[in-house]
Amino acid sequence: MSDQANVLARDGNTAVVHLSGRAFPAIAMQGDTFFHMIQRIRAAHTAATRDECNEELQYLLADLEEQLAFYERTLKANSVSLPY
Repeated sequence: MSDQANVLARDGNTAVVHLSGRAFPAIAMQGDTFFHMIQRIRAAHTAATRDECNEELQYLLADLEEQLAFYERTLKANSVSLPY
């Protein structure tokens, strides 16, 4: 079996790819980028204060919102409806 992936757009360490057999494209990111996001969650979880926790979560949320905006722009540019 051979799976195909069509890269719709790339931005830094992230790409929007459409895998064969799937209705909607996916977000693909480099492993180190994904690891960094996990590290932010760990830092928030072990933060000494509520302020430190909130700061880590704000950085993570900003990163994820940036990924989502890139995904939405890419789908719109390729005339693909959003899955949500």
